[in-house]
Amino acid sequence: MAFTPRFGSLNTFQLDVYVLSLVLGATSTALLIAPAPFHRLVFRRRLKTQLVRASSHLLPAGLVLLKLALAAALLLILDVVLGRWPAVWITAGIVAWFCFWWYLLPLRVRLAGRAQAPDALAGDVGARPHPELREHV
Repeated sequence: MAFTPRFGSLNTFQLDVYVLSLVLGATSTALLIAPAPFHRLVFRRRLKTQLVRASSHLLPAGLVLLKLALAAALLLILDVVLGRWPAVWITAGIVAWFCFWWYLLPLRVRLAGRAQAPDALAGDVGARPHPELREHV
């Protein structure tokens, strides 16, 4: 949009939202991609716990920034097309939609699963190999 003739007709609010969407998009990209180079740099250094811990912080933060970047882009486009208040209401609805699918539904499933899980499996991260197969690994 910055290199189109219409860019000069944007008001201050629209310009601010445009810049905000670019910055949020760049920062979310950095956080969402960060676990891959992190993994490459710590691979085979016995730092799996640190990798998992860092990734578990980077990814949710990246998703929040991605959601905000998408919301800012949507707000800008809808503000130009429909006007300020319809843009604000539609964008708020879309942000709520993202919150439901990305956070509330998984949290609900997680809490429901916690109530159903037997105590013996608390903290278990996966299946263990059969004892006879262990000697071949």
